[in-house]
Amino acid sequence: MDNQLADLLLTPAEMTAVDAAAAASGIDSFGLMLQAGAGVAASFLRHYPSARRAVVLCGPGNNGGDGYVAAQCLQDSGVEVAVFHLGDTARLKGDAARAFSGWLGRGAPIEEYRPAEGDVVIDALFGAGLTRAVPKAVSAVIERIEEARLPVLAVDLPSGIDGRTGMVLGAAFTAERTITFMTRKPGHLLMPGRELPGVLEVLDIGIPARIVRGQASGKLAENRPEQWQRWLPSSGQETHKYKRGHLVVFSGEKGKTGAARMSAMSGLKAGAGLVTIASPADAMEENATHPTAV
Repeated sequence: MDNQLADLLLTPAEMTAVDAAAAASGIDSFGLMLQAGAGVAASFLRHYPSARRAVVLCGPGNNGGDGYVAAQCLQDSGVEVAVFHLGDTARLKGDAARAFSGWLGRGAPIEEYRPAEGDVVIDALFGAGLTRAVPKAVSAVIERIEEARLPVLAVDLPSGIDGRTGMVLGAAFTAERTITFMTRKPGHLLMPGRELPGVLEVLDIGIPARIVRGQASGKLAENRPEQWQRWLPSSGQETHKYKRGHLVVFSGEKGKTGAARMSAMSGLKAGAGLVTIASPADAMEENATHPTAV
């Protein structure tokens, strides 16, 4: 996958724009769904070879379409598959309806699912585009799966997480693994959502990087050293502490000195050559007994 895309963050709205731009360029949207669903199935086969049954929970949109494709791929691979759907499958539209028509097995309403030993759950209910609380039927199945301690492989983002904010909308799956497409979403990184995807895999499903980058606002990025390291002073061979700046941190009174010491140590790590804590007299001993280089 393109390294620049691996570090890119797109909101759900931007990802929707990417899908639209890809379709406008002549790329078959259903072909992308086939790639996504096959990728989910491949991840399942790779990480859960001893599963007794794949339980695929399919939602009413394109996330559910990915689930139907994954279910058929797994069934073709000899895996026992059970599909449970949310809502009326007759109301599916577009690529999701086409994916459902390609599923050759049977399905049942999500309310009928009861966890069984050896199940591995594929969560293809909502993905990153959810903006309202999950229905009661989904909350109930999340609770049953958590009580049974079954592993969950989430498609795009564990259902119940707002892909833009990371907020949990009523209830959300705690996934063991999550497979998302082309780029990560803010909900993968923002609390409390970042605790729920488990191991995150970003899958390239074939949308050209120029299209993906063309829809990115450029205002979102993960706070990593690569974002700001170039601004740190270089420690050349001729450098000594008096060439790297002097930071002074003002400390609180006795019993209220922790923040000053933490700030001072951060200043050292950020590259300051000399760091001094300016301390009230009653806090001198407290500060002096903790820092070393400060």
